[in-house]
Amino acid sequence: MSQIQMIPVVQGPKGYSSEVKQDVLTKMLALGNQRLVSKLTGVEYATISTWKKTDWWQEMSDQLRLEQATKLDTSLSSVVEKSLEVVADRLENGEHVLNNKTGALIRKPVSMRDSARVASDLLARQSILRKVDNAAPEQKESMKDILGTLAREFAKYAKKEQMVVDNLSAEDIPYVEQGD
Repeated sequence: MSQIQMIPVVQGPKGYSSEVKQDVLTKMLALGNQRLVSKLTGVEYATISTWKKTDWWQEMSDQLRLEQATKLDTSLSSVVEKSLEVVADRLENGEHVLNNKTGALIRKPVSMRDSARVASDLLARQSILRKVDNAAPEQKESMKDILGTLAREFAKYAKKEQMVVDNLSAEDIPYVEQGD
């Protein structure tokens, strides 16, 4: 089991170095526990709390997440490509089977049921991906529609408020002192 190493806190005249800040952010994204990150890095809990409210924290956090997502996408794409190559090879050339009589590996054609299952699964996945791709523009349009509707409603509300203010009339009421 690997141990987590304490990183010495390097403070310059302006505060913590960018390497320490990035280390704190990376550990926060990985662990999600601010007290643990404070203990591991030597940066005070209150300092991390302050950093989390800054613009640079959010920007760096978004950038790190994007880098991680890109790296994961690349890895998954590689695995998917290799898997599809194996499936294509098996469908075309058959599966490897041991011939008990000769002890040699031979290629047996894939059964109709297995090839139908593969085709069905791949078509289902393709359909899901197409729906996701097509849903994105629709979502943007629906968001535009929602914002347009809200704008119209706010405009109506503003007009009604103005009409109410215009219809009010002020009248002077004389001050009359009452005796005991």
